[in-house]
Amino acid sequence: MERELLGIPIAEIELLKKDGAELGYEDLLTLDKLENDVLHELGGRGGIISANQVIEEANYLYTGEKKLPAFELSYETLKSQTLPVFQRQYPIQQRYRLTILGPSMNYGPYQESLGRIKKILAKYPQFQSTVGGIYFHIMQAQSSLIFILTVSFFWRILVMAVLFFIYFRKFRLLVAFLLSNEFPVFACILFLYIFRFSFNIATVMVFPVAIGIVVGNTFHIIHALTKRELPTFEEYFNTIVIPVLIGTMTLVLGFAALSFYGFVPIRQFGGALAFTVFLGMFSALYIVPTLVTKSTDLRGFLSRAKEGA
Repeated sequence: MERELLGIPIAEIELLKKDGAELGYEDLLTLDKLENDVLHELGGRGGIISANQVIEEANYLYTGEKKLPAFELSYETLKSQTLPVFQRQYPIQQRYRLTILGPSMNYGPYQESLGRIKKILAKYPQFQSTVGGIYFHIMQAQSSLIFILTVSFFWRILVMAVLFFIYFRKFRLLVAFLLSNEFPVFACILFLYIFRFSFNIATVMVFPVAIGIVVGNTFHIIHALTKRELPTFEEYFNTIVIPVLIGTMTLVLGFAALSFYGFVPIRQFGGALAFTVFLGMFSALYIVPTLVTKSTDLRGFLSRAKEGA
């Protein structure tokens, strides 16, 4: 359908005169200009189904001119030859309906395209427009879900920060905790931009999932390096570093396997999550100890701490 009809139905637009009057032939001619503006905006990557478009095609068969008839009577005659179901779906009395066809799009490009179409509709203030359709409502639902996931992500960070501060009671550690956990998240945003991943439900879900995994590693390392009796470097390596490496790499490989999946949202989710979790492991093993101990030589720091004890 997308290949043969220049796209799938991406929006249904219903237009009414603002004064509530019935549509006259001059109004239909104006709507034809509106449709041509929309077609120009689509740039050959879509089409329109409407009463005017069908009448233009019918008039082309009779006269060889792909435009609306010069007289209203001719328009009505051609319209009467269409199927009754089409006449019910695309009326021309008080309301006028058109279906916009276009290629399947992700959330971001769809919103941009819809915004441009709405600007065209705004150029015809005599008409009141309503946008709908299955594809439109799916995108609106996705927008709401993205907003909810984003809000829940920031609430999760806030709750974790409060609980962390209650447990450790040190502002310096809180700063280290937040910086080390936010680094992979912002790196993931850059990753999405560089590889042109779409910003949708699947990619937004990467952030809350990744932050949950990364925080666990960070917490264990900070706890190990702030205990009264610090471990030797060998104890730290065997009880902290090795488990974090094995556990995280297992997750990274599992999520990376999804990046070979055929369905694009799943593929993007797996690739972005594997990248973010791997960076989180790097942050936990290298950035966190440096921030907590104020030293790049962790082995020397732990040795000196043992000697001092």
